[in-house]
Amino acid sequence: MTDQPLVGIVTRTKNRRVLLKRALESVLFQSYPHWRMVIVNDGGDRDDVDALVASYAAASRDRVSVLHNTQSLGMEGASKVGLAALDTDLLAVHDDDDSWAPEFLAVSTTELQQLQGKYPSVQGVTTYSNLVMEHVNGNVVHTDSIEPFNAWVPAGFLSLDRMLASNFIPPISFLFSRKAYEDLGGLYEVIPYLGDWDFLIRFLAKYEVYMVPQYLAFYHWRSRSTSGVLANSVTGELGRHKFYRQMLLNQWLRADLAAGRFGIGAYANLRGHIEMFAHQANERAAAPPADTAPAHAAHAAHVPSAEPADAGPERAAGVPDAPAPAPAGARVVRALRRVKSWGARRFAPRRG
Repeated sequence: MTDQPLVGIVTRTKNRRVLLKRALESVLFQSYPHWRMVIVNDGGDRDDVDALVASYAAASRDRVSVLHNTQSLGMEGASKVGLAALDTDLLAVHDDDDSWAPEFLAVSTTELQQLQGKYPSVQGVTTYSNLVMEHVNGNVVHTDSIEPFNAWVPAGFLSLDRMLASNFIPPISFLFSRKAYEDLGGLYEVIPYLGDWDFLIRFLAKYEVYMVPQYLAFYHWRSRSTSGVLANSVTGELGRHKFYRQMLLNQWLRADLAAGRFGIGAYANLRGHIEMFAHQANERAAAPPADTAPAHAAHAAHVPSAEPADAGPERAAGVPDAPAPAPAGARVVRALRRVKSWGARRFAPRRG
């Protein structure tokens, strides 16, 4: 990789001029000038996209090109078309409704180069993201709120274990090497959603990704009331996300069972259940004490107990108190250890 690597940027879009305009400006305003951008018009109005790009010709200096799909290929299919059209050292997917801080490319490329000098297994970097809630009125995008999206993620190497539970890295915040992309066989375009989660899991299963502790990416969501072409797939089509998430989990698990191994499929399914149990445990721990329960629950005090009413004081005098419940995090750690132990027994090679 050169001292100033060339970054290839793919933006997929369809009839969202007001959002595409912001995405185009987000790239043009980067302080790092060594990039090429491919806009994939995925079955939308050709003239509208061409006219918008032409209006920025002076600023883009021939660094922006447009590919028109006559029929929509979907999010992952459109990304794959754009990435195949680029011959650059590094790659990024910049969705048409997201944006970067002007320093995103400059910081990300520098960090990746420095890390690779020490740790060759690092093939990608990501930054913290801000979640921007917004709504669109005509040709104007109004910001409703901005807050950290993934501040709980520690700086440093990303956890494959945690990624197997759910995706916490928006595509807008991820810069990765072409080498890794080609080694992994590209994106999984068969399903219309969650290709980014699938790609990150395969990426982390082979390479390291480093979290740079700076907020340089903006992950934009429209409100749930927004419909049509301006809606977010995350908020507007949540049911379909859940549908394809389960499809991926099933595919991965079948592959493990067919190979007789405890791999990503088994681990991802179990990790998802453990995450759900931990969430439920935290909700119970945060629930108000019994003496603050609402009046309609008072009848529960009259339910006969299997233990005599006076057993409590006697036990307190002669038996040590039961240990306090472990924090949810500790329970998750213990559960993961049990899962690992079970997997080792279940898939251990048989002797003789």
